[in-house]
Amino acid sequence: PTHLLPWLPLFGSLTMQTGTHHRDYVNLTQELGIHTGGVGSGYGAHGRRLEPQTVVSSLSYSGKALTAKVGKLVALLSEIVRDTNFSLHERIAELVTMAKSRLQASIVPGGHGFANARLAARHSRVGLYQELTQGISQYEFLKTLETRCEQDPDGVRAELEALRTCLFR
Repeated sequence: PTHLLPWLPLFGSLTMQTGTHHRDYVNLTQELGIHTGGVGSGYGAHGRRLEPQTVVSSLSYSGKALTAKVGKLVALLSEIVRDTNFSLHERIAELVTMAKSRLQASIVPGGHGFANARLAARHSRVGLYQELTQGISQYEFLKTLETRCEQDPDGVRAELEALRTCLFR
């Protein structure tokens, strides 16, 4: 759903940094450190070469592990994807504030890129999609979300659960 699009860049880091119902964030990080060579998430969107109005969006998780530990890596990633604990309101609010601050810090030195993205949003679906998830619209979303995390934490949790249901079937 369109109203969940701005969540996409933030969703991967939230799932990686909030813990699960079985492990808190510290324990999950320790398990990942013990059994893997690192795990991360990434988000991207682009258009198709022959269909410029079609948006291809991806949320990916990647990790490194020794051959003997691949099973543990897959089990931990599966736990992260299926069982993220979105009820940790303070942690989610902290991560939203950090994401907003990072984006805000990049606006001045990268202003030309943000202006270009704003213009591209008027000319293509891919441009609009990227503006919603990486541009000034994303920054506005994060500012609003920061307030919502304090005033309506259950609504924020419900949206994250809805997005998880849409993404992972």
